[in-house]
Amino acid sequence: MGNKPSISIIIPALNEESQICKSVESALTTPKQKTSIVEVIVVDGGSTDGTVKNARKCGARVLYQNTVRGRAAQMNLGASQSHGDVFLFLHADSQLPSDYLSQVHQTLSTSVPNHHILGAFRLSIDSSDPQLQLNPIQIQLLKLIQFGSNCRTRFSKMAYGDQALFLHRTTFRLLNGFPEIPLLEDVRLVRNARRHGVEISLANSFVTTSARRWNTLGIIQTTILNQVIILADLLRIPPNTLRNWYRGAYKRALIKREKHRFKN
Repeated sequence: MGNKPSISIIIPALNEESQICKSVESALTTPKQKTSIVEVIVVDGGSTDGTVKNARKCGARVLYQNTVRGRAAQMNLGASQSHGDVFLFLHADSQLPSDYLSQVHQTLSTSVPNHHILGAFRLSIDSSDPQLQLNPIQIQLLKLIQFGSNCRTRFSKMAYGDQALFLHRTTFRLLNGFPEIPLLEDVRLVRNARRHGVEISLANSFVTTSARRWNTLGIIQTTILNQVIILADLLRIPPNTLRNWYRGAYKRALIKREKHRFKN
C-alpha cells in the first residue's frame, strides 16, 4: 500500500478553535499513525477564529468549503479530496477512542462478497467540562441519553453523526455521499444505507462528544427538539424549515441565558 493511508478522518469545523486540537490529536495517537496509515482532514466552513491555525498546528490537513454552506458539503469535499480506503467522519467536538483503528477494522470486516457495512461507535457524553457547570441531576440525565442512544443504534440500527460514522470508500460512493441539506445529513445517509441493504454495525468502543449542545438549550429540551426535528423530517417538512426551527430554538435559549446572566 506504500504511503497511502488506509483511513481518512474527515472533520467538518466552524469556529472550533477550543475543540479542534483535541479531535485531531485523538486521531493521531502515535507517531507511526501520523506518517503512514491515517490522514486527518479538517474541512473549514469559514471560521473567523483560530480553528484553521490550530488544526494545522496539531497535524491536520486543512481544506476550505466556501461555496456551499453546511456540514454535509464540508464532509463531501473532504471525502473527494482524501486518499484513504475508509472514511471516518468525526465531529469537531468529539474524540476517538485510543483503539479506534482496530475497532474500525473489526467492524468493517466481512467475508461476504459485495457486502457493505456502515459502522458507528458507541456514544459517550463528556459532562466533565467545568465551564458547563452541570449539576448531578443533569449528569445523570446525560448518562441516560447516552444509554438510550447506544440502545437505539444496537436494536433499531439507526446511528447519528455524533457517533463518528465510518465506511469504506466504495460504500460511500454507493450512497452518493451525504445529501447536501442544512440539517440531518447524517440521518439521511443512514436511512439511505438501510434502503441499499447496507449493514449498520456498532463498534465496541466509545467516541466521546461534548455535552455543550445539551447544555445550551437544556438537556430535556434538546432531546425533545431532536426528536421533533427527526419526526418532522419523516413527515417531509422541508430541510430549510427544520433548520430555521433548530436555529431559532437555540437563538432563543442563548438570549434567555444572557438575560438571566445580566439580571444576576
